[in-house]
Amino acid sequence: MARRILMPFAVAFVVLASACSDEGSTLGGGTTPAPSDTSTTSPGTTPTGTTTSTAPSPTTPPTGTPPTTPPAAEPNDAAVAGIVAAHNAVRAAVSPAPATPLPQMQWSAEDAAVAKAHAAKCVFEHNAQRGPRGENIYASGGSGRTPQAVVTSWASESKNYDYATNRCSGVCGHYTQVVWRESVKVGCAAQKCTTNSPFGGGGGAWELWVCDYSPPGNSGGRKPY
Repeated sequence: MARRILMPFAVAFVVLASACSDEGSTLGGGTTPAPSDTSTTSPGTTPTGTTTSTAPSPTTPPTGTPPTTPPAAEPNDAAVAGIVAAHNAVRAAVSPAPATPLPQMQWSAEDAAVAKAHAAKCVFEHNAQRGPRGENIYASGGSGRTPQAVVTSWASESKNYDYATNRCSGVCGHYTQVVWRESVKVGCAAQKCTTNSPFGGGGGAWELWVCDYSPPGNSGGRKPY
């Protein structure tokens, strides 16, 4: 498992576990160019989880007015509110830009329930029982991380990903899962933990974030979009 340790603040610790999908392939010494299943552990951040929901149908606009796309639904849980918008902001800004824009992700209560049940265990590892879902996880020392900060941490891996060759120079699987075209449902959970700290040194308070994605990304040696 690839891991990186970041210390943006003296008191902050973030752990990002490799992003996982059921069909992920291996990068590095492997021959397939697809990004590997990755999870990240870094001081100050934790992974997220995803669920799916159906956005309300847009009302019919007046004649001659271009139709508008309804905003993606956000979770009711204030701890993760804004995480769908954070994902969609990354998807809208991918480079190189696709000929057809990436569809917006929607919140999935089903995926979120899976993420929440796993996060409640306060164990920094991927959920082997998550079913047909991709997954990003993120761990943070202390508390107070925002959904935007978590997704931004995953998205920062874009610098490690070469779209032309579909290869990583380092960890990039969190990013490619976030921008995987077919992954249109997401459900996430954030859990405050006091046991099983991945940071060592006797533990202490930390946060675990889990996001599950449907359908899963990082599969079949393909580019994310």
